Order: sequence, then C-alpha cells, then structure tokens
Amino acid sequence: MKYKLGKLPPKIDSRTLKLAKYIDRSKLPALLPAVNWSDAVSAEWGMMGNDSLGDCTCAAMGHIVMAITANAGVMKTPSDAEVLAMYENIGGYKPGDESTDNGATELDALNYMRASGLAGVKLDAFADIGQTDLGIVKMAIQLFGPIYIGVAIKKSDMARFQAGLPWAIEPAEEDDPSNTVLGGHAIPVLDFDAASGTCVTWGKLQLFTWAWFLARCDEVHAALFFDWISDLGTAPSGLDLKALEADLRAICQ
Repeated sequence: MKYKLGKLPPKIDSRTLKLAKYIDRSKLPALLPAVNWSDAVSAEWGMMGNDSLGDCTCAAMGHIVMAITANAGVMKTPSDAEVLAMYENIGGYKPGDESTDNGATELDALNYMRASGLAGVKLDAFADIGQTDLGIVKMAIQLFGPIYIGVAIKKSDMARFQAGLPWAIEPAEEDDPSNTVLGGHAIPVLDFDAASGTCVTWGKLQLFTWAWFLARCDEVHAALFFDWISDLGTAPSGLDLKALEADLRAICQ
C-alpha cells in the first residue's frame, strides 16, 4: 500500500477570519473531557485517491463531509471522481501526467469547499485557530465537528502508522538525524480526550498524542457548516455567528 503526502506550506491570506475574534470565552460551555464524532461513520473511510496521488488536502475534506453528514443523520460519501476533480481544480493536476501531481494548499481546499463543495455539501465559512491553543482546538471540535489541520510527517510517523501505533514524540526518534520530514499532510481531527486526538488518514483512524500535535502541526482551521451547527444545537451564546457571517460576506464581495 502506498501512502502519499501532498500538503504544501501554509498559504497566508490576510483576509482569513480568526476564530478567536468571534468567541467570548466567558460564555462558552465547559470543555467536555472527551468528544467523539467518528463513531457515527459506519462505512469504510476510503483512501480517496491518496494512495496514488498527493491529494491529501482533498481526501481530508472528503472525510470531513462523511463525518459531518453522518452525525447530522444521513451520511454522504464523496466519490473518488469528485475528490479528483477537486484536486485538478486546486492543485493543477492533470490525470495521467505525474509531473502535475504536486499537492495543494489547505487554503485553496477551503476556498473550493465554500465555492463548490463535495457530494453536494458546501462549507459556509472557515476560520484559523492558533495551533498552540489546545483549549480552543478542542473546543472547536466540540462545537463544530472535525477540524482541518496540516502537519509535517517524519519518517518515524510513517513507520508508526504502518505498524499500527499512535503518533507520539519519542526522544530517541526525534534525536535521530535520519528521522527527516517526508512532507506535509492534511488531515481532519474528529475526536479528542485529555491524552490524545483521533484523525483520519489514508483511509483509517489514527491516534496521536497532544505533544505530537504541538510538534508537527503548522496550521489549524475550523470548518463551519452553519446548518449542521444549528441542527445539533452546538453553537453557544459565546459564539458570534452573525458577526462571522457578516465579515465573511464583506471579504467575499
């Protein structure tokens, strides 16, 4: 089995919304000790092309659509063709031409999800989260469902994945000069507890420690599906959705 990477370095847009602006921490509900959105997905996650192409930015969005819709009642699974079309659009990939398989940025994937969506599911908005603020990272998962993150995968991480082990930081591995970064990877984080988080990558669930998250993560985005938030009643008074929507309209004009 092949495992491809493909997330390019974070693309910065000064207009991108920051989640902290729309949150009143004093009004937020208590952070739950654990949240699980992955159990609602009873089907196989699927590789969505990420075994042969560097389309992880798109496959991760496909997995987010599965989790969001499964928890809302009726799961939708984007087809490989839909995920491929997304990769062609945001990454410039041309089927059959390996020289064009160069990955894509998460920002371009997020913008595509707002404009076109996958399997009929569009993203209403997205907002950046500081990756070192684990409290807000976890709260975003609790309130909005899966978050969309980017990480740098090292050789030890690939070996751990293939061995069925959680992603973790081991000093001996980190100090090994041969343990180099293989590339960037886009993954959705669906679940958490005090000790760990759970993401989907290469077609299956993968545990990671929060120390690993802090060491490897270089971008975090809250993916906001307003209907889903409203249907499940997860939006508290401490979240100013109206202001967020107004700012989103302003930057998209």
